Order: sequence, then C-alpha cells, then structure tokens
Amino acid sequence: MEPMGISQSKLARDIDVPVTRINNRIKHHRSIAADTALRLGKYFNINPRWEYARPI
Repeated sequence: MEPMGISQSKLARDIDVPVTRINNRIKHHRSIAADTALRLGKYFNINPRWEYARPI
C-alpha cells in the first residue's frame, strides 16, 4: 500500500473499518471477514476472492 501512497489509517477510514483490522491482516495475525474482503475488493477494484487465496 505504501507505494500507492495509502496508509493503514487512510484505508481503514475509506472502507469504514477499524484500523486494527487492517493492521492485523497486514501483520498476518488473522484472516479477514468476508465483508472486509468485499470492501477491499471494491476499493482496489479487484476480485475479493484474492484474499482467500493468500496464505496467512
């Protein structure tokens, strides 16, 4: 996200989720819920299924 100029805080605000949810996923502490995957998919214009193909 940094190369795109997007901080964790900005992303969390933009998709209306707690910043801890973004941070936990980035730090590989946990997977994300389907609703968050959908929000990320819409935000980045990608298929939300990409999240479930990634290893934790």
